[in-house]
Amino acid sequence: LPTPCRSQEFVNRVGQKGVSIKSSEVFAAGRQGVPHAVRISVGGQTSFEKMKEGYQIISETLKEPPVSWQPVI
Repeated sequence: LPTPCRSQEFVNRVGQKGVSIKSSEVFAAGRQGVPHAVRISVGGQTSFEKMKEGYQIISETLKEPPVSWQPVI
């Protein structure tokens, strides 16, 4: 993910839009640092149109500023 995106924050944001992806932490072995990345699975019984829609949501979400940038009042 591009800086300053955090993987779990991104997973949560696309999840709120109906797309299920996993954080790189889920696939990490050991306790070393894990890159801020996500894993997208294209398996299952999803139509091409649904998969295309999911990728579009992911792409649009990447263009949004991270929640962590929003002011806390």
